[in-house]
Amino acid sequence: EQFTPVEPPFAGRTLDLEGIAPAPDGNLFLASEGEDVNPERPALGLYEYTRAGRFVRRLPVPGAYAGMRSNAAFEGLSVSPDRRQLFAASEGSLRQDGGVATFDSGATSRILVYSLDEESQPREYAYRTEPVPRLPNQRAATGDNGISEIDRKSTRLNSSHVSESRMP
Repeated sequence: EQFTPVEPPFAGRTLDLEGIAPAPDGNLFLASEGEDVNPERPALGLYEYTRAGRFVRRLPVPGAYAGMRSNAAFEGLSVSPDRRQLFAASEGSLRQDGGVATFDSGATSRILVYSLDEESQPREYAYRTEPVPRLPNQRAATGDNGISEIDRKSTRLNSSHVSESRMP
């Protein structure tokens, strides 16, 4: 088994990798759930790397994403079947979008959609998650608090939950 080290996108910073998706040219897109405000923590962002682990670029992320909560940032990353769009989802709500998901209420997660055919700003969608599911005899949350819960609950994305937005 071969391990390929990944160059850090910034000197002295690591990545907290949460997602990986193939780029049309054979490179890889990586999602990191770090923090921009604390240089001691892994870097937050969406990055493109070669398969040899060389940094190519950081994808533009709207300024509102400065409101990402620690350890609830970019969680999901996927490319459309035709490889023309990249989807990046936040695990939890941004600070300015309200509270985090709890057993009693859901929260707003955001989904960015990048066109891989052109250099442009991503489109943005808001997704309202359902409350965190409670297992029998469970008294406390286990850390599953947003977009990462969609698959576990067999919830389908539908038009009643997703809206395109130009959020602050």
